[in-house]
Amino acid sequence: MAEDDRTITKDDSGVEKKGESLAPGLRLYLEVLEGPDKGRKFEIYSTIVSLGRKGVDVILSDPTVSSRHATLEVSREDILLYDENSTNGTFVNGERISSCPLKNLDEIQLGETKLLLSVIQDRYGIYGEDFASVQPEISEEETQAKKGSAVSNPPLPENMDIVLEVAEGSNKGQRFKLGCRNTVIGRKGADVVLDDKGVSARHAQIEIYSRDKMTIKDLASKNGTHVNDRLISAVKLWHEDRIRIGDTLLIFYARIKP
Repeated sequence: MAEDDRTITKDDSGVEKKGESLAPGLRLYLEVLEGPDKGRKFEIYSTIVSLGRKGVDVILSDPTVSSRHATLEVSREDILLYDENSTNGTFVNGERISSCPLKNLDEIQLGETKLLLSVIQDRYGIYGEDFASVQPEISEEETQAKKGSAVSNPPLPENMDIVLEVAEGSNKGQRFKLGCRNTVIGRKGADVVLDDKGVSARHAQIEIYSRDKMTIKDLASKNGTHVNDRLISAVKLWHEDRIRIGDTLLIFYARIKP
């Protein structure tokens, strides 16, 4: 493979590793929820990523993690996690595994470190950043067909009432009730459209699965996404969390009936 065809895996410390590029429109994050590295986030760019304490792509400082603890492999069909004969084992959602397929919002335990896997499949990424500007050249039927075929986006269950309320910004006072599991927030070609020049065309994405699995992910926005005044790449959301994008402040309300 030529050097130009390779990309990197890097974390928030700037460490770089080579590997094959992920499929277009697919982005992966690992966020440390528990352990010595709590709060660190790793954006994954490679199809094969090693996790451990020494000489790997994702380096954790947890002494209970083996030098080469586990390997993450990504294909167009699956995301797979393999334990590398680690001393303390690899767990996914509380169950010990030797190998296991992964899905969005799965929790991975290596030693005393717990990681949250976030998967972004940008339903609008196939159109590029200027989706809204090229929309007139595509018929409405073609546009909807392409949107629908990119990524499945089922409706929320009837017992979930999820609302975004604009507390500050050009859209102040406006409320958006989320109807599907995946919602893109942005300035153009998004599900929730904000009239704010500081907001990117596709700025962030909210994914709702259950009371304990609600996340927001930044979509490589120009000005970043903040939750409760903290810059994030991907993080869990809770009722009344404050989301700031550009000059807009959104309050996240989640009311879930039994």
